[in-house]
Amino acid sequence: MVFRYFFILLFCALTGEMVAQHLVDNSFRFKEGVYTRFEEMKLDAPKYQLEELKGEWIVMEEQYRAKLVLPTDGIGNIDADEIWGISVAGVPYVKVGEDEEKGMLVFSGFRLRGKICYYEKEVTKEKESVIKAYNPVTGRPFRSAVIKNEKREIVGILLDFESGKTAFFELKTVRKWLSDDKQLSRTLEQTPSEELREKLFKFVRIYDDRNPVYIQGG
Repeated sequence: MVFRYFFILLFCALTGEMVAQHLVDNSFRFKEGVYTRFEEMKLDAPKYQLEELKGEWIVMEEQYRAKLVLPTDGIGNIDADEIWGISVAGVPYVKVGEDEEKGMLVFSGFRLRGKICYYEKEVTKEKESVIKAYNPVTGRPFRSAVIKNEKREIVGILLDFESGKTAFFELKTVRKWLSDDKQLSRTLEQTPSEELREKLFKFVRIYDDRNPVYIQGG
């Protein structure tokens, strides 16, 4: 009789542990709130409630964008530099910048959630170009100069859900981060280079499906 109850209790404990594990994917709803560091998102345990932030929220769910218009008297008891990210309507957003001119904090939502997460951010890239002055008689250049132009563009960012490490979404990163899935890595290497660009995101999504990650919670 004692052994019977022991096994019943053991089964209940193991079952309870399994039930407390939540698969992280695009259908998982994160608790709404404010994160001060990555680990809080990983544990689904935001430190503050969204209501504790003063200001006007502009949330564009379809574009995975959110902005907090900062009031002149501050955003409350939370310092803007303390904020790592937020969760709105179950989707985590990471802070990607501050528009000082417009007085806004800018957030980007995770378009893909799993062992590898994906979001986008705007960056400034410097591009060099050469301009030349030509001799009108000979048609040959007699002077040249290098000018630098700054260009804003959207880039993809990958985030490792287990470590919090981030990297640009590009072939060398995907190849490295998928290396522990030997079968998928072989398929990636066998894919024609002209097809890789349009299929790269699909490889990350397949990797997440094949390599689930969980959140421990109640």
